[in-house]
Amino acid sequence: MPLRKFQCPECQSSLIGTPDVGVMCERCDARMTVTDGILDFVTGNTGLVSEPAGPAMPYQELKNLAAGYWPGLLGSVLEVGCGTGLLTRGLIQGNEATDLVVTDGSLLMLQATRRHLGQAGLLTNIPLIFATHRGTEPVFRDSAFDTCAGTSVLNRMHDVRGFMSNMFRWLRPGGRAFFTEPNVRYHRALGQTLADILALLYREDPGFSHGKQSLLNIVSQWRRGILHLGDLPFLAALEDKHMFAGDTFEAMGREIGFAKTIAIPVAFGPTGVGFIGRLCEQLGVEEPVRSTVLGLLPAFADRYLSLLSPRDRTDRFLFWLEKGVGPIARHFRGPPAMEGELPTDLPDSFRVGGLPPRWSFELAASRTDDGIALRVHGWCVVNTDVRWIRVTLGGVGRDTPVWLPRPDVPASVDPHAAYASWNALCCGVDETLCFPDGGLDLRIEIVLSSGAIRAVPAPPNLTLDETVVVTQ
Repeated sequence: MPLRKFQCPECQSSLIGTPDVGVMCERCDARMTVTDGILDFVTGNTGLVSEPAGPAMPYQELKNLAAGYWPGLLGSVLEVGCGTGLLTRGLIQGNEATDLVVTDGSLLMLQATRRHLGQAGLLTNIPLIFATHRGTEPVFRDSAFDTCAGTSVLNRMHDVRGFMSNMFRWLRPGGRAFFTEPNVRYHRALGQTLADILALLYREDPGFSHGKQSLLNIVSQWRRGILHLGDLPFLAALEDKHMFAGDTFEAMGREIGFAKTIAIPVAFGPTGVGFIGRLCEQLGVEEPVRSTVLGLLPAFADRYLSLLSPRDRTDRFLFWLEKGVGPIARHFRGPPAMEGELPTDLPDSFRVGGLPPRWSFELAASRTDDGIALRVHGWCVVNTDVRWIRVTLGGVGRDTPVWLPRPDVPASVDPHAAYASWNALCCGVDETLCFPDGGLDLRIEIVLSSGAIRAVPAPPNLTLDETVVVTQ
């Protein structure tokens, strides 16, 4: 019975009962919340649901990708982040799981999955338990599962390393885990490609179109996530938090203790046409924008995709991990090589990618019950990656990211396309920052991804309820 794999989150003792009747701890008598036959360890988080369910996950394709790593039997399986149950159906119909615990952070998702499985007549094929779980609740016993699986789930977790450390304990010796997740290098290369194409289209016709705007929104979102990769406090508020580099993920798996961690390309896309074509279809990009983008893509993409290794020319990886059967061998990386601070006497043109930075900010400060609210609205074009605009007011610093779509900016400040489109098109800032009720002395800085900081000339002080414009 899969319930034996659970433990009381309060005292770590065994649970007794059934989800249909009720579940409680056999030692402390704590009762587990059960909703519609689902163990609810994340009470109060209904989450979102996407319906209807599509076709079953290509289970055979996963087996083909894993090839010789795939075992003859998956055994006891924990599915993480089931969504509406596409992989769940494959796991049941594959006849290789002896029992299955299906989890998701959203109760609504699990209810949808149960409903879809019931409609397909798959609820009684193998022992099943459904439970809300976000990867952190201490409800699974050590060595409880033979297999852990999920698709596009690690990219939405807050602390991937923490989850993988937990998963290592949940797996039995000789167990395995597999996940399909987005490749950060491929997304960056195609994001830069799309930015170049969109810059060309906007120069030819600056008018609004749904297709151009939809693609630019996606490029901006990719850029925001990529430039803040690993910044957990910033990423916490985003639904899609992570993309992964294959070699970095492999190293993390070895550090945690997995005997084998392998990044397997899901599908090669040497031109990006297939991937961008599917993206255009999902976004509803209209003709002729779709045809124009796909027609230009091979020539524009070669500039960036040619820089990737053959293994990185894929939008997703199948990450395959195996837990050893003998003593645990953990691998540790030494401290990163010291790159040192950028010399302060270097010319600005070197520090910011060969061209002088340009910016235009509107700052408006007003008093609130909690202190001072400062709206920062505008843009900042630098020919390298900018992580933050840092505003210090009354000695207190606040950071706001540079990523919003601003297709109007290249036309007004960069008509000859001297700045990289990846930076010029996604250069917008619009956020209200909250400060304690202190002084109004002002400092503005540009923080590059390299760690270099460039001061922005600005008035030494702000005045409440007045708008200050800072430009260069």
